[in-house]
Amino acid sequence: MNNFPLRGCKGGYYEGGVRGIGLIHGVGLAKTGIVNNEMHHVNDWMPTLLSAAAAATAGDPRAKHTLRLGAGEPPFLMGDGIDNWEMFATGSPSKRQEMIHVTQAAGSVLQAEALRVGDLKLLWHPAGTDCSVQHPGWYPPPGL
Repeated sequence: MNNFPLRGCKGGYYEGGVRGIGLIHGVGLAKTGIVNNEMHHVNDWMPTLLSAAAAATAGDPRAKHTLRLGAGEPPFLMGDGIDNWEMFATGSPSKRQEMIHVTQAAGSVLQAEALRVGDLKLLWHPAGTDCSVQHPGWYPPPGL
């Protein structure tokens, strides 16, 4: 896969290795036909989709806005995700301003560490710890 002009590859922490593409479609979108470059983490999908479902059924008296669990199951916890439904629905800024891409436990054989805050990224990525073994992380445009 080629993510030109972004640097990096799958398994790396440069932008070419952490950005993804997706598509959202539905009646709850007030603003459509846009490209969204805001920050969204995989952990944010659960609260975001729950919020979208609640918004879609808000006027439906049959809709139940509670998550039902089986007998004896522990309470449902949202985790570290952020509800970004407004960002997708209206094109407003993301509620997420920071993201830990990777961190390692003491004594780990893995070495990369990466933290992003806003437009800045702090990256400790020793050479040879990802796809940089085969190349410096820059892929040329397709066809070159």
